[in-house]
Amino acid sequence: IYDLELDRKNPRKEFSLLVRGTISTKSAWFLFLFLQISSIALSYNINNEFLFCILGLTLISFVYNVPPFRFKTKPGFDLVSNGLSLGFLIPLSAWSIYQPILEFPKLYFFSIICYLLALYCPTMAVDVEFDRKFGIQTFATRFGAINTMKISWIFTILGVLSLLFSGFFEIFPWNYKLLIWTGWLLVLEIIVHYFYLPINSIPSYHTVAKGSIILATFEATATLLFLIIFLDLLPID
Repeated sequence: IYDLELDRKNPRKEFSLLVRGTISTKSAWFLFLFLQISSIALSYNINNEFLFCILGLTLISFVYNVPPFRFKTKPGFDLVSNGLSLGFLIPLSAWSIYQPILEFPKLYFFSIICYLLALYCPTMAVDVEFDRKFGIQTFATRFGAINTMKISWIFTILGVLSLLFSGFFEIFPWNYKLLIWTGWLLVLEIIVHYFYLPINSIPSYHTVAKGSIILATFEATATLLFLIIFLDLLPID
């Protein structure tokens, strides 16, 4: 809603229901309030820890989008906001449903944050020229599209290293068997990222869209294999 005027000038946002006029701003506000209030109300029926996670997500969403905070236009704060919300609080809320919140696997959650930021950075890099034209400050406009793509790759490497470390030392939820059967896929993720989200050139929208889908699908496949082995659904010794 707060980005509507800029989104109307950005060809990459032509899919937006607000930009196309499919829904009005008033309807969007109504939908937002309904979903937000419903999510908080329903959280009371789970537990306090889950509720705190939802309230944390609500707060980050507010400061990320709403003036005068608008963290999405403040280099560094944009990365932190996405890392804490999508990469940490969302999986933490799922963990809190059945497990004590302080017992969450810290290294595993760190890797999730890294993977999330690795996929988020290219979406900033692809909009650098547009954002600079209209005076929008982001991490990518401050440090450059190519550097943002390089940092994206570094985040993937950090995510992979943290998981390999967890597997080698058998830090929950990892163990040595999982490391042997899925660790090689983690190394391949670094290579897939390098080739499909190139780090030495300013990316096009097509490159980011295609590369992100390929990388995310590859990572999801590795995660699914991990889950199958973790749940002992395959007879692997």
